[in-house]
Amino acid sequence: MSLIAMTADWHADGKTLEILRRQLAAMVSECNTRGVDLLCVAGDVFESSSIEDRHGSTGYIARAVIEELQKLQCRVLMIPGNHDAAGAGSADALHIFTERLTVGGCTVIHAPKWVIYEDLEMEVFCVPWDWSGAPFPDPWRQDDAPFRSDNKTLLLAHVQIGGAVMNGGHTCPDEPSKFQISRADLEALPFDRFALGDFHKRQDLTDGRGGYIGALRQCNFGEEGNPAGFEIWDTEAGDFEWIELDEAPRHKTWIMAPGDAPPPECPPGWKYKVKLTGEQPDYVLVRDLERDGCVVEINLDMVQRLTRASVPPNVINDPRALMALWTESNDIGDERLARMLDVWDGLAGDENQTEGEARNESA
Repeated sequence: MSLIAMTADWHADGKTLEILRRQLAAMVSECNTRGVDLLCVAGDVFESSSIEDRHGSTGYIARAVIEELQKLQCRVLMIPGNHDAAGAGSADALHIFTERLTVGGCTVIHAPKWVIYEDLEMEVFCVPWDWSGAPFPDPWRQDDAPFRSDNKTLLLAHVQIGGAVMNGGHTCPDEPSKFQISRADLEALPFDRFALGDFHKRQDLTDGRGGYIGALRQCNFGEEGNPAGFEIWDTEAGDFEWIELDEAPRHKTWIMAPGDAPPPECPPGWKYKVKLTGEQPDYVLVRDLERDGCVVEINLDMVQRLTRASVPPNVINDPRALMALWTESNDIGDERLARMLDVWDGLAGDENQTEGEARNESA
């Protein structure tokens, strides 16, 4: 029996490094406790191919990730994702593991390749992200393609799947210029299990054999509701288990109309965004919410905006009718409307003069 842990999309950066480190530590602890044999990482370990950002140096960010992985009691297999790779022909960020992560054994695959673990009776086809524009490789046309039908097989890839749900909830369109494979082509590949990275939404794409693993953590409010953790596959039993981890913040959006009760106190480990709606925000409430750590977004329902949104078609190109509609929505009296219309008629009359009339008047 072999236990294979699968994870993706860590996005280590300087700003949220300590949060990620706690989540990584929880994953490492679970792997060690459960006796995992191999940890497979499907890319986007770092947020940037240079690793560094304005919140932390390359050494600071990489060291934190390496220190947690060194506590693992199993081997590690990694591939670069699009965030790890700067571009075609450039070295990716995961070279740092090859150079520095020696405890436990770490293998980083930078080009399509089969990796065989004889002791685990396991064969993994690794497909890192490709910026060159090359098509998704055919696993069984590789020079190192195995012929061991009795071993379990895993596709470890960082790739876009046409028709899959993307990070923002939209469906991935088919774009030949992107590094993609269609869902139908993916399903046709005879792997026992699929472990994909790139889209953070956890989703099965192969009728029970897996797909996008899901991110190790929720990175922002756009990932609200996504599970956060990793997966373990028991290759002998054929079972898989999702391990939910709670060391990174969860995101929750709370919509408040005028008169609504404020959101409850933000639970430990959660981040709230409060969307205020209505005609006039309560700025004391805004101050209190921001003091408590909430992100506040104000969406005012202006009367004029709502009226403009429902302008009748026959009014759109009629300035006099538009002025009448606007004054009606703002409670402006008939006398003021009449003055506005007189001014408009004067302006319109000036614009309708011929060049000859204008010259005669000037003379």
